[in-house]
Amino acid sequence: MTAADNGRSALPLARIRVSDKDGVRTVKVAGEIDLSNLEDLERAVLKIPNHMLGVLLDLSQARYIDSSTVQLLYRLRNRVHRRRQRLSVVSPDGSPTRRVLELTGFPSPREPLWSSAPEAAAAIRAAVEEGELG
Repeated sequence: MTAADNGRSALPLARIRVSDKDGVRTVKVAGEIDLSNLEDLERAVLKIPNHMLGVLLDLSQARYIDSSTVQLLYRLRNRVHRRRQRLSVVSPDGSPTRRVLELTGFPSPREPLWSSAPEAAAAIRAAVEEGELG
């Protein structure tokens, strides 16, 4: 018997919140992202307006990501670079998401993983000021 059979609705695996502030699109993920709900995250991060400086993807409350999520992050990185925007990913030290991203080689010297959203947003703005976009 499922939760729906009992008259209860199934809880979503993840909550995704999107906000735009000072030229930065922030996408906060809480919970689990896998192939079953990847489309929700994809809509949030890939539809960034041209006038934005970049995307801040906050995974500090994400408990799980799978390989489809990592593939999406690589696609997002390529997309924002082509548009001369920047991607900053928040994944705290020791978190499960950080381990997955480090094992897949996602962090780079140019775009490391950040421990907090304020650091990540500052990195996007610094890249603009220093002309390091794209």
